[in-house]
Amino acid sequence: MTWPEIKKFMQGDFIKQVQELKADDIPDKCKDFVLKEYLRSDKWSIESITRASTAAGYLASWAESQLAYADILTRVDPMRKEIVTLQEEGDKLSKQAQELTETIDELEKKTKLLEQQYETLIREKQ
Repeated sequence: MTWPEIKKFMQGDFIKQVQELKADDIPDKCKDFVLKEYLRSDKWSIESITRASTAAGYLASWAESQLAYADILTRVDPMRKEIVTLQEEGDKLSKQAQELTETIDELEKKTKLLEQQYETLIREKQ
């Protein structure tokens, strides 16, 4: 992009858009492109950008941080999904364990009752 194109892009509600940007909302394709074509290029230098414009230097530093964070989120996302799945499975297993514990308690009560009835029948028979 040329400087006039960048200045035109920054007109309007640019600052508001920057303030409201969330790293989660950056599409992977866009993030990957910017990281590859700009931030990981030998030409990218926050120091050089800051020498040209202090405001641009801060913006470049912010953009670099946002994209690095978005990149981390991309790598962590499968783990987040796995955590949710494991939590759901854990909840199911806890519920099953509770149900089995209740069933065991009921069976133990029935067993005691049957033992008592058996003992009563044995005593009556003698």
